[in-house]
Amino acid sequence: VAHSPLYNPHISMPYFEQCYTIERKLGQGSFGEAYAVFCKEDGRRYAVKRALDAFRSSADRNLKLREVQKHELLPSHINLVQFCKAWEENGRLYILTELCERSLLDYCSEIHTVPEKEIWNIFIDILRAVDHLHSHDLLHVDIKPENIFLTRDKVCKLGDFGLIFDLKN
Repeated sequence: VAHSPLYNPHISMPYFEQCYTIERKLGQGSFGEAYAVFCKEDGRRYAVKRALDAFRSSADRNLKLREVQKHELLPSHINLVQFCKAWEENGRLYILTELCERSLLDYCSEIHTVPEKEIWNIFIDILRAVDHLHSHDLLHVDIKPENIFLTRDKVCKLGDFGLIFDLKN
């Protein structure tokens, strides 16, 4: 369990519920669901990805914790979704990150036609993210619209680092 001065381990309410309020569901994939949350400790909004199922085995747990380790070790960059913290509770993994407005997939679905200037801006932002990863010998192998996120200011950020490879190892 992560640490917070708000967390009281002597009551039955989980850490997640004691420290965060769910504002809305952002989406769901095959491994987890994502929510926009309000942090009761610092008053900021974040995204949290919660595993759908409890760890099936110690090997499954280790695999999911490797995603956390990869994300923790990523060198910070304006075009990468910022990792905040992670914890496990009741056998399920939680990953807290900065909150972006929406995925590129959702954005394109909503407006149907993306202006050419915006397409170039998106392209440049993603190239900067990929260049930054490659300069640190990291390879993201799951780049797709669902894993690209837009901030309120339309800055694109690459996220979901479950399929990232360290070329040094």
